[in-house]
Amino acid sequence: MSRMLELLGKMLRIGLSKGDSIITIEKELTYLDYYMRIQKIQLEDRFEFKIDSPKELEHYYIPKLTLQPFVENAVIHGFQDGRKGKVTISVQEEANHLIIKVIDNGIGFNTLTPSKNKLHTGGYGIRNVIERLDVYFGKETSVNVMNREEGGIMVLIRIPKVKEQSGIQHTTA
Repeated sequence: MSRMLELLGKMLRIGLSKGDSIITIEKELTYLDYYMRIQKIQLEDRFEFKIDSPKELEHYYIPKLTLQPFVENAVIHGFQDGRKGKVTISVQEEANHLIIKVIDNGIGFNTLTPSKNKLHTGGYGIRNVIERLDVYFGKETSVNVMNREEGGIMVLIRIPKVKEQSGIQHTTA
């Protein structure tokens, strides 16, 4: 219990981030690492968690709490059948954009569920992330959620590379 509280305290420090709504990818990934450690304690190590991010990309900025709702969704819904789960986060670059993938080996989602409008994909946390990315980046961003052939889901987030905190501004998309 004390380890969980310690990790929660570390998450809160990053979450508060002096009131900043934009943080480095490094901080976002550190936040996720703390979150997943708590989940592993709660779920008795029923899954693996891996972050694959080149250090040279971790200085770019991203809206705070962009990735956590997707990881939470994987843990809560993807592994509800008791399977040994795996969640992988990868960060890659493509020209002037970052490609962030959240991949799990969970149960996937029902392909019969209508998802024509990206704003209706997922729960409130995921919709909130999509709306915030639209506000910050407009047409420069995309979020795609898809079933994987081998099982599970892949979330593909494409955002512009931003080198300074002040480089992210609200747009009228």
